[in-house]
Amino acid sequence: MPRVSIVVPVYNVDEKDFARCMGSLLGQSLADIEIILVDDGSTNGSAEWCDAYAEADARVSALHQPNLKSAVARNTGLAAARGEFITFLDSDDWAEPDLCERAVAAFEARGVDVVLWAYTLERGKMEPVTSRIQEEDGLIPGGAHLQALMLYNLAGRRRQPYFNMIGSPWTKMYRRSLLADNEIFFDPELPRAQDIEHSRRAFAKAGSAWYLARPAYHHVFVTAGSASRRYLPDFGQLYHRACAKMLAQIRAEGSPPEVLAAYYVLACVLMLGVGPNSAFSPDNPNPVKQQIADYRDVTRLPAFAEAVRRAEAAVLPPSHQISVFLVRRRLYPAIYLICKLRRLQMKLWH
Repeated sequence: MPRVSIVVPVYNVDEKDFARCMGSLLGQSLADIEIILVDDGSTNGSAEWCDAYAEADARVSALHQPNLKSAVARNTGLAAARGEFITFLDSDDWAEPDLCERAVAAFEARGVDVVLWAYTLERGKMEPVTSRIQEEDGLIPGGAHLQALMLYNLAGRRRQPYFNMIGSPWTKMYRRSLLADNEIFFDPELPRAQDIEHSRRAFAKAGSAWYLARPAYHHVFVTAGSASRRYLPDFGQLYHRACAKMLAQIRAEGSPPEVLAAYYVLACVLMLGVGPNSAFSPDNPNPVKQQIADYRDVTRLPAFAEAVRRAEAAVLPPSHQISVFLVRRRLYPAIYLICKLRRLQMKLWH
């Protein structure tokens, strides 16, 4: 049985990016690994590249499925995994050579259920940025503390250059038994925020985690044209579905108040951050008056409306504190203007 299973969903990845990803995995200082490539119905040659890697190295396996999206691809890899520990990589990202070695050493020395790591945001022509949730290696209590830590960091509570993507699958390694024994799979019914919902459930069951403060991973951070900035007619329902599910889970689990408070903050950020980017996108063909009315309706969806009422605004990033103030007073046109000004500012910066 390999020590580590690495699941890589693959869909129409760029060949050079995929080669860089695979080079970083095949060159891991810990050789006792398995790499599970899950081709999600690629049409650009990615499927053949997966097969070629599997033929060249016995540690690599290539699985193929129709285009069922990343949640199903990750679940397919999880079901096939044999390792004691498991992690997930994006096919255009890459790992530091000692990622697996450092993570396994932490599992063995600390007896934790999860190992988290700092990472580097690769921003194209801009300088890379290191994102971490603490400055030194250390133990993080599991359960409520770990859930709240994730939710607050996703919301940008620590005023980092970018919010920390601790909810993403590639920021961590699990004991595979934690996921398997508790049947913690990715929910394919959640088109958005499925990774956050998955991480929250796993963290709720984890006894403790260890944090590696030296960056172990490189994430290609794309902003221009990304899904979070394009117009999605049903964006509100997509994110609300995930938030409503997390809220129901938190209550059903009898989670302490700190988890619920952190959830409210994250729900506000999803609604006030991602929401206006989509609703007021230049791609939105609707008149401005209709755009504003549609966004108003999103803020009134039950899980979002409850979050706006109950979130502790003081822990939100400053820009979202302003947005909460405006939503609570139904000043939606002001949010529209702020969003347009931010877009203009980004154009000037880039």
